[in-house]
Amino acid sequence: MRFEANIFASLALLLSMQETAFAGVPVEEEDLLIEQGRALQRMKIDGNNDDGNSKDKPAISATTDEVITYSATDEVDLIIKYYNEDGKKEASNLASGDEGVKDVAPNVVAMKAKYGDMQKLLDDPNIKYVEFDEEVHALPYLRHGKDEDDHRRLQTVPPVPYGIPMVQAPDVPMGNGNITICVVDTGYGDGHPDLPTSSANGVRGYNPGYPGSWDVDGNNHGTHCAGTIGAIGTNSVGVTSVNPDPSKFYFYIGKGLSDGGSGTTSRVMQTVEACVNNGAKVVSLSLGGGSPSSTFEELYKGHYDNGVLFIAAAGNDGDSGLGYPASYPHLMSVAAVQSNENRAGYSQYNDQVEIAGPGSGVWSTITTNNGAGFSYASFSGTSMATPHVAGVAALVWSNFPLCTNHQIRNVLLRTAKDKGDPGCDRFYGYGIVQAKAAYDLLLEEGCDAGGDNPSPLSDGSVGGCTQYVDTNPTAAPTPCVGSMIRLDLLTDNYPAETTWTIEVDETEVVLESGGPYSSGDRGVLFTHEVCMDPAEGCVTFTMNDSYGDGICCAYGQGRYDLFVDDEPWVTNGGEFDSIDTHTYCPPDTPVTPDPTPDPTPD
Repeated sequence: MRFEANIFASLALLLSMQETAFAGVPVEEEDLLIEQGRALQRMKIDGNNDDGNSKDKPAISATTDEVITYSATDEVDLIIKYYNEDGKKEASNLASGDEGVKDVAPNVVAMKAKYGDMQKLLDDPNIKYVEFDEEVHALPYLRHGKDEDDHRRLQTVPPVPYGIPMVQAPDVPMGNGNITICVVDTGYGDGHPDLPTSSANGVRGYNPGYPGSWDVDGNNHGTHCAGTIGAIGTNSVGVTSVNPDPSKFYFYIGKGLSDGGSGTTSRVMQTVEACVNNGAKVVSLSLGGGSPSSTFEELYKGHYDNGVLFIAAAGNDGDSGLGYPASYPHLMSVAAVQSNENRAGYSQYNDQVEIAGPGSGVWSTITTNNGAGFSYASFSGTSMATPHVAGVAALVWSNFPLCTNHQIRNVLLRTAKDKGDPGCDRFYGYGIVQAKAAYDLLLEEGCDAGGDNPSPLSDGSVGGCTQYVDTNPTAAPTPCVGSMIRLDLLTDNYPAETTWTIEVDETEVVLESGGPYSSGDRGVLFTHEVCMDPAEGCVTFTMNDSYGDGICCAYGQGRYDLFVDDEPWVTNGGEFDSIDTHTYCPPDTPVTPDPTPDPTPD
């Protein structure tokens, strides 16, 4: 008996095999994007019921760069979330290999199992989720697919990297809250002359099982991120940072990625647990990869409810795809800008992007010689933007320790420097993080500046441009003076694959777009309304399914209906492959006549 899973191609694994691929490189502002290639895929297992799931459990996900055919006896790496000890026992009974199950978080284990036994796990009522343990990797931007940073190491190191004043860090005093900041990455260059050390400053850390130690960074990506947050600024050496005084904060280092720059979801999960258990209030995650995981999303949600602020890199594909973990609603997803404050071309843009930070050509501390040496370099990527935001969050919070993570998050959004279109947008989120503006607002209004604290806090954690809602009275919405297009969309079992747009044909202006939807929104009815000016002419609605099987009917009963001024336009849409399009032209759309030929002389 054989099981087959057809998976889209991905470039990410090819890059992750190169040790230098995660060192980060400088990006010139004119550079074209070279996609790293992050693919979000899933496996559909023979034997599931008609809606693609067994007992209403989420689908199993995988990321790969080729079509894989598994036999029933092949071993696969899994993450299991169980309800009770009976579920853990069943997982232990089906674990293959000598390692058995490995505890990674409360009610969560990682294990190897035979592919043919996965359905037994899915069918067990004591098991909540069965998911692939996927690859995660660091997120520098790779110019031309290789490491080109060597020449930048030979240039003069700027003592104040441009990003530090851009985020207003020098204008805010470090508080006495002694906040703990965790950097989950490739490790830490303990002993770097420009970084806090374990011996002098109490830096601590954790390694979930990779070769080496948390305090040796054989890659350099983690040390670069840590330097932006906390390089020493009072020693007249190298560079300064967002938090330049090592006596005013604590570092906890999580080696969530190997020296090669990659890791697994389960080991990142273990590392996040170690950060939280050791008192981290701000966790910086310049990493991503793999499909959305219900297990991991619930883990972040629980820690958010307990007061931890997570900040993660949006991704470097330069498109509208959702990257994880940044796109979970309980994390702040960070976009990257250049030194001129314009968006970096590689930076992801989507409805979960929440805030932006300096990401291109960022100077910071690094390790060399597989962690044995220390230096400085200029790297680029949303990886570099993330520690700017994490550092500012810690800096501001250290002055107002009685505020919750939720309030600090909202204050950072409320005071960000607006860029791009007025207000929040999917390219910059609320804008570039501003430490002084946030500090001043909290001085003036106190923690209430960040709004009320819902119970639990995650009830107010939605991410993206809907995260912060101004509580001041707003004017009534402007009535639609044209025609109102309404989309009623019922998602299938894989809503993260669904996106749509409504575009004006003549100008190619996108009036509205939606998706991808959260993996938890299976079988949810969404209603979207778009005002259309009939004078603009015809519009085209496009529905996309990234897997290529539509939204009905093999894996759920998804559908969509379109209305114009409550009159049906399209009904029961949903059965298509990758793309479904429909064009609507207002009744009075002028028809451009053919040009009249010049009169022919007699």
